[in-house]
Amino acid sequence: MITTRQASKIIAGAVKDGRVSITKHAKGQMAKRDIIMTDVLRVLQKGHIFKSPDRDVKTGAWVYKVEGHTVDSVSVKVSVEITEAGDIRIVTAF
Repeated sequence: MITTRQASKIIAGAVKDGRVSITKHAKGQMAKRDIIMTDVLRVLQKGHIFKSPDRDVKTGAWVYKVEGHTVDSVSVKVSVEITEAGDIRIVTAF
């Protein structure tokens, strides 16, 4: 497991470089909650990890929860996996 500081840097770098994928579940949750991809990317770049990571039971990857605000000051939380390649996968947003 990597440190929170390392995870934050990896997440921000992946967003900057466009190494981001999104699950079908995340797309559905974002649609239900009127959260757009721009909001999610902003949270991932400017937000902070607010909880210790959990292991994904399916993939074994560490899942980090990032909290931040949209440009409209709406609080959004995003769960992301960091892949072995250093890419990120958006698991859900709420």
